[in-house]
Amino acid sequence: MRTCSNHLFLLLGMSVAGFVLHPSVLTNSLEAATVPAEADAESPDKGEEATAGSETPDEAPTESPDDANDSDTDDATEHDSQPEDEASEDVDNKEEEKEKGKKSDSTATKDPKKNKKERKSHKVKAERFKVEVSLKGIMVARDTTEIVLRPEAWSEFKIEEIVPHGSEVHEGQVLVRFDSRKLQEAIAALELELHLSDLAIRRAEEELPRLEKMLDLKLSDTQRNAERAREDYDRFKKLEQQFFEKMVDYTVKGSEFQLDYVLEELQQLEKMYEADDLTEETEEIILERQRNSVDLARFNVEDAEFYRDRVLKIMLPRMESQLQDNIETTKLAFERAGMSNNLDLNRARYELEKTKQQREKSADRHAKLVGDKSLLELKAPTAGIVYFGHATRGQWTNMASMINKLRPHSSVTSNSILMTIVKPRPLYVAGDIGETNRPGVKAGQPAKIVLPPEGSPKLEATVETLSMAPISRAKFWIDLKLLTENEPEWLVAGMTCKVKVVTYDQANAIVVPKDAIHSDEDNEEAKYVWVVDPDDASAGAQRRSVKTGQRSSENIEIVAGLEIGDVVSLEDEQDDADDK
Repeated sequence: MRTCSNHLFLLLGMSVAGFVLHPSVLTNSLEAATVPAEADAESPDKGEEATAGSETPDEAPTESPDDANDSDTDDATEHDSQPEDEASEDVDNKEEEKEKGKKSDSTATKDPKKNKKERKSHKVKAERFKVEVSLKGIMVARDTTEIVLRPEAWSEFKIEEIVPHGSEVHEGQVLVRFDSRKLQEAIAALELELHLSDLAIRRAEEELPRLEKMLDLKLSDTQRNAERAREDYDRFKKLEQQFFEKMVDYTVKGSEFQLDYVLEELQQLEKMYEADDLTEETEEIILERQRNSVDLARFNVEDAEFYRDRVLKIMLPRMESQLQDNIETTKLAFERAGMSNNLDLNRARYELEKTKQQREKSADRHAKLVGDKSLLELKAPTAGIVYFGHATRGQWTNMASMINKLRPHSSVTSNSILMTIVKPRPLYVAGDIGETNRPGVKAGQPAKIVLPPEGSPKLEATVETLSMAPISRAKFWIDLKLLTENEPEWLVAGMTCKVKVVTYDQANAIVVPKDAIHSDEDNEEAKYVWVVDPDDASAGAQRRSVKTGQRSSENIEIVAGLEIGDVVSLEDEQDDADDK
């Protein structure tokens, strides 16, 4: 090997010194240097195979000895005599000859078995096998107190003063102070309303008996009017109508009798005065007066007849109709009075009850507003660190918005959590795991907590609780208890971390890579490996059934089927087994 190398360096040195080597000479020299080196690396059998499979020197491009001598002479001559501007062309020709020599060398040394990719394998040994479940966690304080603004009646809370986010407070310290002016005005207005309600109730209570008595009197009055209307109508039909008819008849007859009387007297006077030949002036006056009495008596007869017709045809029918209408009117008035007696009295009672209820509501609201005055100053119920907003399992989802919202001169919403008092210690870790990792995680298993700052110490922890039901799609809650007593001072609630839960730890386990395990085509539950001979690469692989145990992301534990020292293939040897 060393002799061949020296020979090769000698040739290269000659080329560098200015001697131009023919490609065939360089090729034969490279073959001589390469073949012994390969023979030393391989077994004797492989060396023979490589020799048999390589190309012969006849296949490489060669020239005749005469051509070679001529070429050497010419090249040497041209090297001495050629101008400097032709030196580059000569160098290019030499480079082409070297490339041809390399191609010839690669062709001559090509061997399929030598270039075959080495089999990947794994030697079985006893080693510690640990299965870990990684998840994201967050630091959560065990002792927190939410500061809730939960008034009974008042809803306008405008901040005057507030402690900053992240402040350390002591028990009894004022956290938030609100503006009290509008609340005081509302309380004063309600007090005035209560006084007016008391007066209205007193008046209604005193007026109710009077109203009841007045309604009874009105009902009695309408009842009497209805009875009188009926009596008047009955009297008219039984007595007055006949009497009025008889009266007008006698009036007409009396007028007729009076006319007969004065007319008869006139006739007697005329007869008496006609017997005298001479009529005196006195007699004439008497006759004139009597004639006037006759005319008046005639008119009285006409007037009596006219009045009789008016009474019989107009007045008596109208009087009867009026009496009938009066009966209906008084009857309706009586019925209405009876209805009003019930409705008006009940309405007055209901209005009184309504006033009392409104007064009770006003009094209740007044009491609640007075109670809400205590919320104008929210004090810390315990000592700790102020976190704006509230957290759900360590997640402060509304912290940023609450920091922007909780500032002086801004209003806050009632029935909301304004802030949380967090005690720095103790802390625990909260997180969630997927359903694929849930079966392997159990309470009491150890875990490592990795904090975000580089170089931070890892904290010891243990699984404390696991949710029995999923909290979302394919997710379960997990809580971990910190076992380290001296956590870093800068570690606070709300900081994130990485958690590694050790679900399985075996000191002396037989473990193989996942690529070594194969499933049977007919039974996927049946697993097997290919056991190979590390000293004989040409030997076939032996299929062996195994029983698997725990799994990690890269390896699988073998419970039965392999022993320490066995070598398993990391490739599927089925094709080679089928060929054999």
